[in-house]
Amino acid sequence: MSLRGLLVVAGVVLLCASLASATPTSSCTGDFTVGMGVCNFYEGTDGEVIDLSLAVPHGIIGLGIIGIYDPDGVTLSDELNFYNNADGFVHATLYSDSKVIGGCCSGVTFEDATGFAVWNIGNVYNIYSNPTAPEPGTLMLFGTGLLGAMGAVRRRL
Repeated sequence: MSLRGLLVVAGVVLLCASLASATPTSSCTGDFTVGMGVCNFYEGTDGEVIDLSLAVPHGIIGLGIIGIYDPDGVTLSDELNFYNNADGFVHATLYSDSKVIGGCCSGVTFEDATGFAVWNIGNVYNIYSNPTAPEPGTLMLFGTGLLGAMGAVRRRL
């Protein structure tokens, strides 16, 4: 295989690795009016605000702020805010890390050691705090190692 072919293969492998490890999209599904809804919040690599509509009209489900604490039980890591949006529906907003608003709490839950927390009140709200996407430096290190391995295999052939 030529050097050009090796570089193309390495590029395709790096592209597939970066796409496969991207942070999933946060979303809500199910019927929240009867306790059959599920929301999955996936934090990125830095503090952010994720706002999702529950598609439930105002006044149907309770509102408030849920404090999400680190495993130490002391540090407020995130907040989940249920509020009436101007669009006429109840929204759930995750404030993470540096974006925490500090108006806590009508309820609390705790992250485990992996950064996962759940607020289960019939409807289930899953919060995944540790991003799965590797840093660009990690991908560069992986890519250079892959190129070196291909070079070593090429010399042996």
